[in-house]
Amino acid sequence: MIDKIRHYHKKCGILLCSICIAMYIMIALSTAAIVLTLFQKCCYCTFTPTLDGITYFLYQFKPFYPLFSGTFLLITIFVALVTYVHSKKVDAMKALQDLRNMLMIGDNMEIHDLLEYEKEDEKEKHDLFKEKFAKRQGTIYNYIGILELSKFYLDEDIISVEQFKDQFGYRIENIYANPMICEWIKKHPEYWRTLDALKKIATN
Repeated sequence: MIDKIRHYHKKCGILLCSICIAMYIMIALSTAAIVLTLFQKCCYCTFTPTLDGITYFLYQFKPFYPLFSGTFLLITIFVALVTYVHSKKVDAMKALQDLRNMLMIGDNMEIHDLLEYEKEDEKEKHDLFKEKFAKRQGTIYNYIGILELSKFYLDEDIISVEQFKDQFGYRIENIYANPMICEWIKKHPEYWRTLDALKKIATN
């Protein structure tokens, strides 16, 4: 039980962890109430499975109905939250996969390769990038536009900041390390507000 609580605290946050703890406490209390009632009321009784007998049997638990109702309600809330959290994780994985798929095809893959470089081949790759894409601004805008979609996913809480940094943060840094793209950004900074917001997220 302790391992499950730790798992939910790590993966799902304080709310789900608190509900998990409360649910286990309520289940324990409900179980104790059932056992105690059976021991006190039924140990020395002959239980006959008739309608009257069942009614009498259920009547013994009447003082604990609020406890049982509360336990059932907590279990229902817990299951609903677990389902919601799982659904959000699936949505996040799908969003990340869709973005990566778009970034890994055609010109986008070539752009990525040329923006990714080590210090020793920095000038060579900058020159090659400029030669290939100086007159193809729309291609670069498309690549950046795909990355900018991640900002909308962040705003809608579909993906987390940590997921964005891990998957796309370095791509944003590579864009701002490219002289030609930086020159375009300086000319029309009003067009690059979303990209600038992603830069701040990636570097904080």
